[in-house]
Amino acid sequence: MIEFGPNGYLWIGMGDGGGANDQFGNGQRPDSLLGSMLRIAVGVPDSAYAIPPGNPFADGQGGRREVWATGLRNPWRFTLDGDTAWIADVGQGDVEEIDMVDATVA
Repeated sequence: MIEFGPNGYLWIGMGDGGGANDQFGNGQRPDSLLGSMLRIAVGVPDSAYAIPPGNPFADGQGGRREVWATGLRNPWRFTLDGDTAWIADVGQGDVEEIDMVDATVA
């Protein structure tokens, strides 16, 4: 899923890219775009996109600059509700997951 948030940034949910149990560990690796929520600024002159300064790795240290949140399996649906990001994440086996993430730092 992709969606523009209230701040005008484009949010992108990325699956972990693997089979069961995140066999490649992408959801735990901030240096991978997979298994993450990404946040970018589009419509930036002379650039395909820009990195919002509030992204945790915006300086490029410790992870991909586009990554806003890691540790996800397949964030297939999400919404931004004021200061909260609600993320529906595909579970493993019998359990699904809904994450409530503080988006005030966003």
